[in-house]
Order: sequence, then structure tokens, then C-alpha cells
Amino acid sequence: MSRCIDRRVGGVLALATLTVMISSARAEDGAPSAQPSPRLVDIYEYRVEGARTLPVEEVEAAVYPFLGPGKTSEDVEQARAALERTYAAKGFQTVAVSIPARQVKDGVVTLAVTEGTVGRLRVRGSHYYDIDAVKADAPSLTEGTVPDFNAVSRDIVALNQLPDRKVTP
Repeated sequence: MSRCIDRRVGGVLALATLTVMISSARAEDGAPSAQPSPRLVDIYEYRVEGARTLPVEEVEAAVYPFLGPGKTSEDVEQARAALERTYAAKGFQTVAVSIPARQVKDGVVTLAVTEGTVGRLRVRGSHYYDIDAVKADAPSLTEGTVPDFNAVSRDIVALNQLPDRKVTP
């Protein structure tokens, strides 16, 4: 009787081993895996909220490649990143783009742009120069505006042209 049990157990082990080998071979042959495929949606519009600094044409050009049928959540993330890169390329380093809701409704995806602005510009340590004049010579840092860091660099270089003045951000 123990031989009968041994044979059954041996047969079950052999069957289990054979099943594992077949599964491995299918996986190696490129058979579809058990992972679900990403959900495909049709995206016909990106509604971009809060974009005030860039022209509409540049915003549209950034997200346009990610429109169309059969898109995934990865495509939406790429559109978000592309818009953020467009801002950064223009010198707007204080801008963030987020996806408030990942659901596509009627083919429309919303992207929210947060443009960080200059809250307050302070000039410290100015003994010989008028503080308001120094601020006026740095228009890229006007309070309430989105700073263009390319323009900020130019303004600082211009402010430092006088040999007895040193301006640092």
C-alpha cells in the first residue's frame, strides 16, 4: 500500500513539474502573461487649466502628440510631463503640472497648471542705491509674476555691471 501512495505522490510531483515546465516555455515563447493589459481610452482634448504664461499655441503643441484613440494612462502622464518641460524650456522653473483626476470623461482629460509667482521681492543691505530703483532694474522679479529664470539671470548680470554693486538672488 505504501508503494501505491509513493507512485501517486511521484505521479503528482511529475505532473506538477511538467506543468511548471510548460508554463515556463510558454512565457519564454512570448505567450501572453497573466498581467492585465492597460486600459485604452480615446483622448480628444486636453483641457489645461491655469496656464496663463505660455501662449495657447505652445500649450497645444506640447500635448498634441498625446491625443487620439487607444491611449493609456502613460500617455496622459507623458502629456503632463511634456507640458511641464515646455514651461521649463522657456525658463519658467516654478511651474508644476498635475492631473487632478485620471478619468477621461467624453474624451477630455484635465491638466492643472500651477504657476508659482514672486510673492515678495526684498532688497537687503543697500546703503547707497535706492531700493525701489534696484527693484525696477529687475523687472523679471516683479511681485505677482511668474519668474522667467532666463530673464532673471539677465537682470542680475545687468544689475552687477556697476563695479561697486553686488546683487545676488
